[in-house]
Amino acid sequence: MLDIYKILSPEHLLKLPFVNDSNTLNKPFYNELLYIIGLTEIKDKGKKLIGRMKECDRCDGSLIENAISRLDSLDKIAQLKNPEEFGTTDEERLYNMALRLSINWINRVLFLKLLEAQLIRPLA
Repeated sequence: MLDIYKILSPEHLLKLPFVNDSNTLNKPFYNELLYIIGLTEIKDKGKKLIGRMKECDRCDGSLIENAISRLDSLDKIAQLKNPEEFGTTDEERLYNMALRLSINWINRVLFLKLLEAQLIRPLA
């Protein structure tokens, strides 16, 4: 019965967005997340790409800039087993390593926040 309701719903028939789609991000939250990481959304030939902020706009406190600074100061590029996996230049390698680390950290924080919300919900 529930399946029939979903198929005949206006959202499905008219291809309208669902009000509470858990797979979409709140736009201000998404922009803030990019800012904290140190990334920006760039439109290129009609596509939305995510990349590092322009040099004049970079924030020293962003996750990616802190990671790049730390990786560079510890000379981690020299310790890579497969440096070509991260790019061709040292700057590209530092950026790609820092990007992987930053995304990993953000994923862990978001997972913990989602888990926390699931644990708190039954108590409320």
